[in-house]
Amino acid sequence: MEERVRKATGLLARHALDALFLTNLTNISYLSGFSGSNAFLLLTKKGGVFYTDFRYREAACNEVFGHEIEIYKESLLKTISKRLQKTGVKRLGFEASSLPFSYYADLKKEMRGIKLVPTRQYIEGLRAVKDVSEIARIKDAVAVIERVVRKSLRVLKPGVSENDV
Repeated sequence: MEERVRKATGLLARHALDALFLTNLTNISYLSGFSGSNAFLLLTKKGGVFYTDFRYREAACNEVFGHEIEIYKESLLKTISKRLQKTGVKRLGFEASSLPFSYYADLKKEMRGIKLVPTRQYIEGLRAVKDVSEIARIKDAVAVIERVVRKSLRVLKPGVSENDV
């Protein structure tokens, strides 16, 4: 996970960004390990801040490593805006393909003085190249599938229903 985050924060300098606001849950999971359905991740050159609401406090504490965890109480955008104003962020990247326009409009209104920069496929590009742990999980999954197929072939015969299989 640490290597993934290092590569992701390396994208900031490469694209002249001070921070990157992630809203795509698959990308957030890739960089944090979180499996829930309400999460946002703010990456800066100093590291990441993982945001979720009170319902996911326990899951975040158990699953998220390598990032500060913040359970937001007021508006997420107000919470992030306060942090960005304190840290002097001037250019904030956001995932253009996963941020609804209405949310973008709210983000723009809240982030006064911060240039919003649409990004495309930054984290997806990192996800495309598998690391050692991902390759190991893929191999394990293939082994399980092979066992299931072998067992299935023994019971598959004309007249046997799918439910019986």
